[in-house]
Amino acid sequence: MRRIAHSILLSLLLALSVVSYAADNPLKVSHQAQATLHNLNQWENRLLRTYLQHRISENQHLIGFINESRVEAVKTEHDASYNQYVASLLNDQQSLARLSKALLAHGRAENLDFDSMLGNWPVFHHHLKHNLNKTLTAEQGDRLLKRVLYFSLQDKYAQR
Repeated sequence: MRRIAHSILLSLLLALSVVSYAADNPLKVSHQAQATLHNLNQWENRLLRTYLQHRISENQHLIGFINESRVEAVKTEHDASYNQYVASLLNDQQSLARLSKALLAHGRAENLDFDSMLGNWPVFHHHLKHNLNKTLTAEQGDRLLKRVLYFSLQDKYAQR
């Protein structure tokens, strides 16, 4: 029982360190997202590009406000929930940037047509659109990437 408690505590500490690292670096996250948006502009998969650009841009506006407001972390209950929201927003933006970069890299390396795949798999298209409208953690972003690549490769090599 104690081992389980220690494992859970260690997992929580690792998760909090990742979140606090993102929360301490809003400018770094913002620069990564801007670079990702720039790379997406040159991508030929318009449908998926539009989804990702829209979501990253929305987050960028919120992060820009946070950077400009320069609200210092204080100790009230409301500010604690605000700081938690900021950390979640930055984590989401990092996940979207990582997902976008990976899709760009794999799409170009394998010559994958993600838009065609989304047209051929309408249920997955709906699922992807729904997931891109939710806050993504790094783990959820990795799972989503694997599913997109799976369906794209299946679509590319399928005997139709």
